[in-house]
Amino acid sequence: MDLRLLSLLLGVLVSTVNESALTPALPFLARDLRVGSALAQGVVTAGLLGSALAYLPLTLLAGRVGAGRVYRTGLFLHALAALLLYLAPSWPLLFGLRFLQGIAAAGVVGLVPGLAAAGYLHRRGYALGLVASTVAAGTLLGPALGGLLTGSWGWRFVFLLPLPFALLALSQSGHLPGLPPQGGDLGRLFRTRPLLLALLATALYFAHTLGLTVALAFFLA
Repeated sequence: MDLRLLSLLLGVLVSTVNESALTPALPFLARDLRVGSALAQGVVTAGLLGSALAYLPLTLLAGRVGAGRVYRTGLFLHALAALLLYLAPSWPLLFGLRFLQGIAAAGVVGLVPGLAAAGYLHRRGYALGLVASTVAAGTLLGPALGGLLTGSWGWRFVFLLPLPFALLALSQSGHLPGLPPQGGDLGRLFRTRPLLLALLATALYFAHTLGLTVALAFFLA
């Protein structure tokens, strides 16, 4: 495996491990910060909301300034947000930082498929298959790692989990394929029926999966 693909796969882990690892920590976060379960769940929701709002604008920005530049900026901001989240003293600050971290994650995960396809024109299926497998692996490993960190050192350490992945991915991101800047019309994209259907399907999927996984943590606490 070359360094370009390694950077992209680590970028995928930055987001997938981070989101799924928070679930076991939520009951302890709620107890220590003295907030209800709904507000504690908002820490997860804030990151997803930031990503959902930023995917399309950042994709358009990547077409104008270059995908590699947006990708590296997203990794750096994600790592910075992870450190600040560990230090955050209150729930409002956690919520705001998670929202910003979600925006940074969109600049990483949203560009991985395009960068993988561009870097492996003759092995596109192989590269995209590894990306999909990494998404599944990160989602599977996240809760176990989050539970281990929470039980051993406390819930704040869960926010540091994506930090090594982000820094390692950033260190190897100079080997990414160069994508030429391209223009685009974001308004026209929003008016297409397939996009609207895709957004609806995505909303239903996350409502189902997150509703089950986040609620389960509080029943088991």
